[in-house]
Amino acid sequence: GEVIQLSIAPFLGIEVGRAEISPDGILVIDRMNKRYVEVSFAEVKTLSNADLDFSTLQALFLNSIFLPGKDELVARDASAFRVMPMEDGNVVLDIKKSRHFVYNFLFQASDALLRESTIALKGTPYILRWKYDKFRPLEQVSFPSDMQVSFEGGKKPVRATFALSRLSMNVDWETHTEVSKKYEKVPLEDILKQLLKK
Repeated sequence: GEVIQLSIAPFLGIEVGRAEISPDGILVIDRMNKRYVEVSFAEVKTLSNADLDFSTLQALFLNSIFLPGKDELVARDASAFRVMPMEDGNVVLDIKKSRHFVYNFLFQASDALLRESTIALKGTPYILRWKYDKFRPLEQVSFPSDMQVSFEGGKKPVRATFALSRLSMNVDWETHTEVSKKYEKVPLEDILKQLLKK
């Protein structure tokens, strides 16, 4: 409920980048080029034309279902979902009342694990697809150590894979990142243009 941090450390644990998501917005630090991007969720909503907020992103990262605009689900929220059994034995939950988006959650019936969450913009080909795989024990639950995220429907599909090497419930870590004054703040649009060229 406070922060999600992703550390990119491909070489001997040396961090080359960090992404931090909090209720205030998103911070991405490029340590190699000494620059960073910081945007509020209001800016993200404007740029993406989607109702993304911290609670939604947290649920996606934590392999959970969600209702847009709600920080936490309670038992009575079950009535907001429709259950659709699939021919292959899996089950899809979708949110019944949503004006602009279609939200689907695919569960594997044999183990009741959430395998995929999708958010689609109605009347368009635009889909955010978040797949979960390679579940491993974490405390008393199974948690995916592999997540594949794709944005579909644009000129080029955009994909990212998160391979989580260490799963723990360790609380002994710096929860908010201080950006060095030596780093340059760059606009999100500049980073997006660079990414879309590749």
